[in-house]
Amino acid sequence: MGSKPKACLSSGVMTCSAGAALVVCTTAGWLCHVNCIIATTGDLNVFAYDNAVTASGTILYRRKLDSSTIMGTGGSRIDVFPIPISFGNGLVLTCTGTAPDGAIAGYATRSL
Repeated sequence: MGSKPKACLSSGVMTCSAGAALVVCTTAGWLCHVNCIIATTGDLNVFAYDNAVTASGTILYRRKLDSSTIMGTGGSRIDVFPIPISFGNGLVLTCTGTAPDGAIAGYATRSL
């Protein structure tokens, strides 16, 4: 599996679109953090999968943000993993919410 990453990359902001999948990485690596962003008044669900193509397989991460617990719009929650979560196939994010809600993944490939 290799040693822990020395640096993490950013997926950039993935805007929610009816649960559409965002392929973040197509090789083995580590999930370093996930930032869930609520910009509307609806709830937000974010999932990360160990898959290089689609939103299926092993769920590495899941987070539900209830909009009633966020003060107004523009709230976020970041989950940082002191020991990064290893994935073997790739990394795919899905986000169920309403645009412009979104998520950002911090990740590293095995070569970093």
